[in-house]
Amino acid sequence: MNDEQKIVSIINGAPVSSKKAINQNVIRLLEQALERAKAGEIVAVAVCGVDKNGESGSAFEPGEHNHLLLAAIVLLQHRFSSIAFT
Repeated sequence: MNDEQKIVSIINGAPVSSKKAINQNVIRLLEQALERAKAGEIVAVAVCGVDKNGESGSAFEPGEHNHLLLAAIVLLQHRFSSIAFT
């Protein structure tokens, strides 16, 4: 990657490293959610993430709970915004 191709974070303008170590917290969170889904405790889900190249993606499966999943997404946006930009 040359200097013209560096990916820049929209939060602080710092380049995003493509050589970061595996984030164990991400793995732990996903594994906990997967176990809860397998147990029938989670029946709708939305996932968003950023890969090591700084590209983002998202997916969702609302099941029969469109309005409840949307409410959860809005609450997450509020919670994240309150800590991410302080």
